[in-house]
Amino acid sequence: MTRDDLYQEKIRLLEAEKAELLAEFKSAAARFNATVASLNMLVETLKATIESLQASVRSKENAIAEEKSDKEKLENQLRGLGKLVGNKSERSPVPKEAKKKGPTPKERGNNGARRCDHPEAETEIIDLEPDDPEYNSLLAKYIGVTEVVRYCYLPGRIVKKIYREKAYRQGGRIFTGLAPAAFRNGSNYDASVLAGICQLRYEYSMPVERIIKLFTEWGFSMAKPTAYHLLEIGNTALARLYKELRKTVLANQYQNWDETYHCTLTDENEGGSRKGYLWEVIGRNSQMMFFYYDKGSRSGKIPKELLKGITATLQSDAYAGYRNLGPGIRRIACMAHQKRYFKDAGDDKNATYVIKRIDNLYHNDHKHRVGEKGWTTEDMRKWREKYAPPILKEIKQKLLEIKDDKEYPPKSPMAVATNHMLSEWEAIEAIFSSGDYDLDNNLAERYNRYIALSRKNSMFFGSHAGAERAAMYYSIICSCIMQEVDVFDYLTKVIKIVNMLPKDATDQEFRNLLPDRLKQL
Repeated sequence: MTRDDLYQEKIRLLEAEKAELLAEFKSAAARFNATVASLNMLVETLKATIESLQASVRSKENAIAEEKSDKEKLENQLRGLGKLVGNKSERSPVPKEAKKKGPTPKERGNNGARRCDHPEAETEIIDLEPDDPEYNSLLAKYIGVTEVVRYCYLPGRIVKKIYREKAYRQGGRIFTGLAPAAFRNGSNYDASVLAGICQLRYEYSMPVERIIKLFTEWGFSMAKPTAYHLLEIGNTALARLYKELRKTVLANQYQNWDETYHCTLTDENEGGSRKGYLWEVIGRNSQMMFFYYDKGSRSGKIPKELLKGITATLQSDAYAGYRNLGPGIRRIACMAHQKRYFKDAGDDKNATYVIKRIDNLYHNDHKHRVGEKGWTTEDMRKWREKYAPPILKEIKQKLLEIKDDKEYPPKSPMAVATNHMLSEWEAIEAIFSSGDYDLDNNLAERYNRYIALSRKNSMFFGSHAGAERAAMYYSIICSCIMQEVDVFDYLTKVIKIVNMLPKDATDQEFRNLLPDRLKQL
C-alpha cells in the first residue's frame, strides 16, 4: 500500500470518528432540550399554582377585612343605641300615672316565691326545753313545738340547725324553749355565715362567684344575690364600728400612710370603669388600721381632711399629697423607696455606693430591738444619734457630687434618684430623731397586698358603694390580723353583738368592740 493510500485510510477513519462524535453531540443536545422544556413546563405550573394561592390569600384577606368592618359598624351601632337609651332627653316620656312607686317587698310578698329550705344541707335538730326558773317539767303539760331554722357556717361546711322550741302550759302560763337570736330579724342565716363569706372574700381574696361554688361543693346551694345581700347587711351593721376604728387609728401619734388602686365599675357619666384609689392608714400605737375610699379619688385634699386638727408623725412615700398637711403633721420618709430609686439606676458605681450606705443604716439599726433585753425607745434614740449622722453625711456628700457630675443627664436614672433623695433629706433625717420610727414604710406595703390580691382575682369592685364596703371589711379584717385575733371568730361575735346594741349606743361601746379589746367581748 502506497503512502497516499495510507493517508486516505487515516482520513476515512477520522471522518468516521467525527461522524460518531457529531451523532453523540446531537443526541445529548436533544436530551438537554427535552430536559429544559420539561423544566420550563414545571416552572409555568409552579407559577400558576403560586398565582392561584396568592389570589386565594387576597380573597380571604378581603373577606376578613369585610367581616372586621361589619363588626366595627355593628359595635358602633350598639354603642350609639346604648348612648341613645342612656340619654334621658332621648327617652320616651313616661306618663305620670306610670311613675307610681312600686309595692314594698312586704306588700309584694316576694312575688309568691317560697323561701328555699335547702334540703341538700347537713341538718342538725336541737330540742330546746324552757329555760325559766319557774318552769317545772313534772307539773307542765306539753302543748306543742315551734321549729326555728338557722344556717350556721363552720369552716369547711354549712349546717342547717333546726331548733325545736318546745312549749308547755303550767299554772296558766306558757313556757317555751328559745332558739338563739338571729343576727337580723326575719333571716335564717346565723352571723357565722356572713363572717365566713367576709373572711373568704376579703382575707383570702376569693370572688363571690368562687365562694358560691365552694359552698356548692360543701353541699349547700346559695344564690349569688343572697351572698351580696348578706354583705350589704353586714356593711350596715358594722358602719359605726368602722367609724370608731377610723377615729381610733387617726388618734395615734405615729401613723403609716399609703395608697393603692383597684378598678371600679362606675356609671356611664364616669366612663364605665376607672382606677379608684384606697387610702391606707396604720396606727402604730394601737396596732390597728383602716382603708378609706372616696369615689376613687387620690386628691391630696383627702389626707388633709382626715388629719384636720390632729397632731401626729406620718410616714409615707414622697407623693405630693402627703406634703403640707398642716402644722400638726410631721412627715418622715421611707428609706426603702430611696433605695429602690438607686437600684433602678443599674450597676453604676455611685448607685452601688449609696445603696451600701443605706444598707449600713439598716445593719446598725437591727443591732438592737426595742423591748428586747430591756432596750427602750430612749435607748434606741441615743443609739441612732450615735451611728446615723456619720453615714448620712457620707450619703449626702456623695449625692452632691453626683448632682454636680456632668456625666449624668438631668433625666437619667441616677440624676432622678439623686434629686429625689435630696428633696427628701429633711424627712430622712427626721427618721433618726426618735427611737419609735421605722426606717421604711414597708408595713403599709405589706397590708396593701390584700388589695393587690383582690385586684388580681376579682379584677374590679362593682360600684363605688361596693368599693366603700370593701374598704370597711378590709379595715376590720386587717386590724384583726395585726392584733393576732382570729378573723372568723371575731366577725361572728361582733356581728351578733352589734345587732343587739340599742340605736343610742355610745361611741365607747363600739370602741370596746374593736379587735384590740377583744377580751372584753
